[in-house]
Order: sequence, then structure tokens, then C-alpha cells
Amino acid sequence: MQVSPNELKVKTLSEKDNTGVFSFEPLPMGFGNTLGNTLRRVLLTSLKGAAVTQVKIAGVDHQFSTLQGVKEDIVELTLNLKKIRVKSHSEDPVVLMLNKKGPGEITAGDIETSAEVEILNKDLHIATFSDKSATLKAELVVETGIGYSPMEERQSSKIGVIILDAIYSPVLRAFYTVESTRFGKLTNLDKLTLTVETDGSIAPSAAVMETANLLSDFFRKVAEWTVAETEVLPEAAATTSTGAAMPSDNIMIEELPLPTRTVNALKKQGIDTLGQLAKKSNEELADIKNLGEKSVNEIKKLLKKEGYRAE
Repeated sequence: MQVSPNELKVKTLSEKDNTGVFSFEPLPMGFGNTLGNTLRRVLLTSLKGAAVTQVKIAGVDHQFSTLQGVKEDIVELTLNLKKIRVKSHSEDPVVLMLNKKGPGEITAGDIETSAEVEILNKDLHIATFSDKSATLKAELVVETGIGYSPMEERQSSKIGVIILDAIYSPVLRAFYTVESTRFGKLTNLDKLTLTVETDGSIAPSAAVMETANLLSDFFRKVAEWTVAETEVLPEAAATTSTGAAMPSDNIMIEELPLPTRTVNALKKQGIDTLGQLAKKSNEELADIKNLGEKSVNEIKKLLKKEGYRAE
């Protein structure tokens, strides 16, 4: 006898201060880790959120400078701006204004918002005036997105515009535990306990449900798949040295255990799958821009492990 999905009970153990704890039981043995890891990865990487993506400060041409009357330099100031957590009700970029005069501390609550954007951590420290006559005038751009977007992907040619690394994900932390449980006469079952902490732009329970719906959409497509829909690989498909296509050729670069910077460098060269990466010689890999010796060695080891390079 095997436990069925209809017998699964999902309970909210607690939910307050943007942190929720949820339990899922009973699950077939092994499903606790499978479900827990899948939910955790999607929670952290695939939910839509908002972030400050760029800033323009009056009197500042680049981030490696200082602003008269402000204790922090521009690098430290922009690092603080990255920590601002926002909720945007607009699909388009929104410009916020910061206009503050000394003396005193500058916090995220000093930013002038609109009906389209809410600042969630208004007590966040941004900078401190060291001169009572000092002023700080800045324009901040808030955009929506998914996951993490490094500044290298969004360069600007406008003078004075400082691009920021953007963390869009509304989920700050997600972790799980698995323990044994029983159901009727069955004793070798799993109980999954999932803890989720958000930035306040979405409730933890809503984040879990949104994640489950996202996964369900993809799994439903797989469940509806039929052999008749199978696409025949073109003759030019990546092959091994023996001429046989590798089953892992179509794995996306983002799914490989490589650093984000390495993945971005490969994608800029039009390398989107493991099969395409395997076609590159060691010399071609070394010539890829922004790919250092350490990254090249990591790629070589990965290709060996996947069977694309000889030992």
C-alpha cells in the first residue's frame, strides 16, 4: 500500500513577522527531500519581485568618488541602497526621489515614494551627514524581475548613472527538515517541514502557493506529453567522439554547477546548453571574455565528469 496525494495534509504551523513554517505529511519515503529541495530552489530563484536597479546622485559622476558633507563614500552608499526592499505595483520602471538636507542620518524612509512603490525596510541606514549644510539629491529606479541580475548585464552609457546589482527575489530564506511519520499502518513515511522568510512584499504562505502553482504548470505539461510530440533532433545535434548524441546535451547552462559570473560569460558568447559548451576546445574556452583560468579549469572538470572529455 502506498500513500496517495489525496491523503497529504498541508498545515501552517506558524506565520508572523514575514516568516512562515509549514508541514507536509504524509509523504512517500524519499519524497520529503525531493519535494523540500524543489520548493526551496524555486522559492529562492523563480518568484517575481522588485529592486532598486540604478541610481543617479547629483554631483557624482561615478561610484568611485565622494560627496561633500556625507560621511560614507559612494561605494558604501550604493551598497546600502542595494539592501532596500521594495514592493512594486507597476510592470514598468518607477523613478523615486531622495532629497535630504543635513544634519543627521539618511534612511530608506526618507525616499519619496508613490502609489506604485512601497519601501518595506524604512529604517535601513543609507548614509550620515557630516556637515549640517550638506545635501543629498538622488534618483532611484525601481524595476521588477526574477532572481538575481548582476550589474554587468545592465550597463548604461549615461554619465552619472550608477548600475546596481539587483536581487529581485522576495524570499530571503528558505530551508526544510525531513523526519519520519506514520499514516495508519504505514510507518516508513516522510514529514516535510518548510520554513520561509520573505521581505514583506509577499506572505510566506502565498510564496509557497505561488511556487507550487509554478511547478504544477511545468509538471502538467510533462504529464500531458505524448510520444507523438517528441521532436527529432537535427543531424547537427551535439555528439560524442563516437558520433552518438549525449543525453545531457540539452541541459541548460543555468542548471550546471557553475558560478553565476561564469554562466553569464558563456551566455554572452551564445553558449546556452551543455552540448554547445562541449564543442568548445580548451583554446576557445580560454579566449572567452571575462572567463579566467580558474573558471576554465572548472569547466574542464565538469566536461570530464559529464563524459565530454577524455580522462
